[in-house]
Amino acid sequence: GSRYDAHCNDEWVINLRKLIRSIYDYKLKKIKMVGICFGHQVIAHALNGGLSARNDKTIWEIGVKTMKLTNSFFQLFGSDNPKIKDLKSINILQTHRDAVLSLPNDAKLLAYSEFTDIEMYSVGNQIFSMQGHPEFDKDYVNTIISVKKDQPSVPKSEIKYALKSLKDSNPDNDLLKLLILEFLKL
Repeated sequence: GSRYDAHCNDEWVINLRKLIRSIYDYKLKKIKMVGICFGHQVIAHALNGGLSARNDKTIWEIGVKTMKLTNSFFQLFGSDNPKIKDLKSINILQTHRDAVLSLPNDAKLLAYSEFTDIEMYSVGNQIFSMQGHPEFDKDYVNTIISVKKDQPSVPKSEIKYALKSLKDSNPDNDLLKLLILEFLKL
């Protein structure tokens, strides 16, 4: 994550997008990229056709959110994998207000949710990214909520949802980490 926007014009973000494009354009396509939250957004924004910006469906998303999986997800990770073959969705911890609004050229949508149309995508066997945070735990997200709960930019309804989701749901962090490792082996 980052307090910066992947679509901003800060020099370091512009340079990061240039670096991402150069890695992606490298003719051997051997360098893999995994993007999480800010990384998910900045990779998309760096590549042709991709766009990140403020989420146009909601102001903030915080808490445990459910991503619905697409057929492309199963094509990438194999529908015969016993750990994923019967999945319909994956729970993930989130805290973001920006989102990928348009997929990069040649990208495949792997997962989406109610308020974020592009939760997870891949570009060939080179890029795998997701909006949520498999590296966070519930305690960390609770800390974020305690900081954000009195900020006027965060709707009280989202804080209420986030707290309830942390109580009632569990993120699939182990599965998400497995997916990252499996992608790196492709």
